[in-house]
Amino acid sequence: MYEQVTGVPAPIKRPDHRPNPELHQLAMERIVAAAGHGLATKASAYISSFAAIRKADTPVVNYAQALAALEQAKGNKSRAAKALGISRQALCRVLSKFANANANANAEAEGRVRTVGDNDA
Repeated sequence: MYEQVTGVPAPIKRPDHRPNPELHQLAMERIVAAAGHGLATKASAYISSFAAIRKADTPVVNYAQALAALEQAKGNKSRAAKALGISRQALCRVLSKFANANANANAEAEGRVRTVGDNDA
């Protein structure tokens, strides 16, 4: 039904391009009406959404991969992110998540060392 209205496959079928926004909205409304719902947003349960498909296609990058790409790009985060197939912002999130985890672990370790030292005194 979506393809009949818009002329392109539904997002769930991972089309190469998006349809005209008005046709997209019309297709969503028709799908919802056919399914017996009242909100056009419910159509995404049947056809997915472009954002969900884009997110599913985005690779998951771990800290080691991020560091390796950053080293390969000689510290240039934009080039490293492009090589990984993610945004620069996503690369920064991966790097900061690990940095925050390390900082918390170090703070806990320092707290334990102080506590042990205080008990010995």
